[in-house]
Formats: sequence, structure tokens, C-alpha cells
Amino acid sequence: MECVFAGTLGVVTEVTMKIRPLPDCRKYGSIVFPNFESGVACLHEVARQRVAPASIRLMDNEQFQFGVFLFACITLASYYGRPA
Repeated sequence: MECVFAGTLGVVTEVTMKIRPLPDCRKYGSIVFPNFESGVACLHEVARQRVAPASIRLMDNEQFQFGVFLFACITLASYYGRPA
């Protein structure tokens, strides 16, 4: 289960969960679009065809590079240990 929260003044009063069966196979991949608008068009097409991926995300290059940087920091910290 993934929980995403945005904002600071919200109060959760009700939660609805949808439980899906495990997929027959797992595939991971990335697609690079020439621009952000092309990525948005792809997401619209996925929704139009009612495809239901377990996860789908659209990010710009700056967000991607920041994620790669954070992953490297976490990996190094777990390898070398945290300073006392």
C-alpha cells in the first residue's frame, strides 16, 4: 500500500482501499518523451484505453535527476553507515 499526503492542514476522515490480485508477471520500464506535453498525451491515452498499471508516473528531467541523487545518497549512507 502506498500513502501519499499533500498539505499540512488536512484531517483524514475516511479511507477507501482497492485490493488487487498479484499480477502474473512484473515488468518495469521507462519511457523518455521529447517534451512534457507528449508525456501528458501518453497518460491521457493510457486513461482512455482504461489500462490499469500498478504505478505510473510522469516527471520532468529535474525531478528525475533529484531522485537519482537521493537514491545515490541513501545507497552510500547504507553502505558506509551513518556518522555518529
